[in-house]
Amino acid sequence: MHVRAGLALAAPMVIGTLFALGCGGDKERGASMSGADPDEAREGMDDNAIAASRDAGMNGAAFGNAQQPAAPAMDGDPLGGDDETVTEGERCDDGIDDDGDSAVDEGCPCAGDATQACFGGPPERDGVGLCARGEQRCLVEREFPTWSECTDFIDAVDEVCNALDDDCDGAVDETCECIAGNERACYGGSEATRGVGPCADGTQVCGDDGTWGPCEGDQQPEDESCDGLDNDCDGTVDGLLRPCYSGADGTEDVGPCHGGVSACADGEWGGCFMEDTPADELCDGVDNDCAGPGDGLADRACYSGDPATLDVGPCRGGTQSCVDGAWAACMDEVLPAVEQCDDIDNDCDGTVDGITRACYTGPDGTEDVGLCQGGTETCTTGAWGSCDGEVTPVAEVCDGEDNDCNDAVDELSECDPPPPPPGTDIVVFNDINIFDEGGMASADNVQMVQNLVGYTHAGPRGSVTTVWMDYGRASVCGGGVCSASAMPTLYSTITNAGYTVVDNQGYSSIAADVKVVFLWNPTIDFTLDEINMYKAFAAEGGRVIFVGEHASYYGAGIPIENAFLLNMGAVMTNTGGMLDCGSHRDQPAASMRPHQITTGMVSVRMACASVIVPGPNDYPLYYDATNTDVLAGVATIDTTPSTELIPLP
Repeated sequence: MHVRAGLALAAPMVIGTLFALGCGGDKERGASMSGADPDEAREGMDDNAIAASRDAGMNGAAFGNAQQPAAPAMDGDPLGGDDETVTEGERCDDGIDDDGDSAVDEGCPCAGDATQACFGGPPERDGVGLCARGEQRCLVEREFPTWSECTDFIDAVDEVCNALDDDCDGAVDETCECIAGNERACYGGSEATRGVGPCADGTQVCGDDGTWGPCEGDQQPEDESCDGLDNDCDGTVDGLLRPCYSGADGTEDVGPCHGGVSACADGEWGGCFMEDTPADELCDGVDNDCAGPGDGLADRACYSGDPATLDVGPCRGGTQSCVDGAWAACMDEVLPAVEQCDDIDNDCDGTVDGITRACYTGPDGTEDVGLCQGGTETCTTGAWGSCDGEVTPVAEVCDGEDNDCNDAVDELSECDPPPPPPGTDIVVFNDINIFDEGGMASADNVQMVQNLVGYTHAGPRGSVTTVWMDYGRASVCGGGVCSASAMPTLYSTITNAGYTVVDNQGYSSIAADVKVVFLWNPTIDFTLDEINMYKAFAAEGGRVIFVGEHASYYGAGIPIENAFLLNMGAVMTNTGGMLDCGSHRDQPAASMRPHQITTGMVSVRMACASVIVPGPNDYPLYYDATNTDVLAGVATIDTTPSTELIPLP
């Protein structure tokens, strides 16, 4: 705490004086001071000693442990300095009972005739509502001036209904409904009807007890009447409904007949609607005329056919009865039927017979095959006429049509075009298996290989004796399925025929001693220079043999094959489709076609081949087992050098 310097210096002297006076040794006097009123304790004591003890901040130790009030903490001048002073929970110089003991600034110093505003109630009510401060003055009658009790302050009282905050809690008339004597509009009916139609407000007055009195003078809804007024204040004038019935007496609530409702509008009742009155009796199991149970209808004429056919030809009407609320079937009527070739107008359309039907007199299985097609025949006077417009099979002729309707066009050998001479052709096989060990086990296949290399030609390559096997160009079968080790019989057959076999992996020119080149499953496009190299080779009498395959084996290479044929001037294409697949098998003799390559052969052994579509100047070597699709052939080419590559369409 803060004390004045002068008081601090005097403390030792006062203590010494007290001990010199023997105050600490007077046990009886010390006992009388312990816990006694300070004013009573001061009586009989030297005022200067008491003052000295207070100024020194003593706690009664020099007075036989009597507990005295603690000296106020002071900063600067204790008689009115600016610093805050606190004593035992009470805050000095704020005019408020901080410690809640009903005394304001007790024990706080004051000076002269000073006064200050004060509030003796709880601090939270100070200045709230009606609560206001009073005044206290400085008491100088004692040695140390202190503040008097706080007087004339206004503390909280019970709240009354006067538009004031009597209990100083910050709320005005919080327990009151209203202020006595106030008036307000009121209405005792539903809020939805207030101010609607004749409904209007009344008045309420606030009584002395702070509650609203009864609502007087308001106009509330009444039962609606058909009088042109909105009696019930619902926004609708009249709008009433009442039951009604306009049918004959005694029919209401009989059968389906029932009453309806009538509506009031502009003070008048309108007509009856939503009622059901008697109607004509129907065969429906309902008392339509409200005359009592049962339909009671007589039989009636009937006809269930197209009305336009009634009484035409044999068609006639019948009768039907009402049974259990439904018309029974039409009895004894004659309805239209499907027209027959019997000289009767069965369908009652006014025409006797005159019907047509499809017909075909050719052998079974030939209709709609090739040129064959059905015709029509017409019924006249109960009998069918001839089959008009039909085409039946005739003998096959070489005209590009399937005349005999066997699903094969120009299948006669005499219909095939003459084969092109070597040097202007490419031989196409889309089957490796005719050259592997399984295929070459057939004497016919051995003969075919001998024919492939043993042709004659007047050009410079017609008399040379080297055969190249090209397994380059990323061949699908190169070095594996297609090689000297995999096809020893093929190689030995060519060697035994007096030729030399050379394996190649690609080249930019063809040696002068080469007569035949085998291209095995290439998958890299041919360049323009390579195309012209093969054209020049063919023009000198050389033979190119292209070995392809079906799509599941050679898929990516098929466009390479077709582009090569196209740029060589051929029209032939490989479709990729597979036929006659399985283990090695011999095609029937009917599949073979005459050619230098097939000379001496009656069959060919194969395993699975892709279908070839030959062009108009191409020549087939052999067909599939049904003698329908070409599996190998010779394509006519153009040996004129090309200036640019032709893309596939």
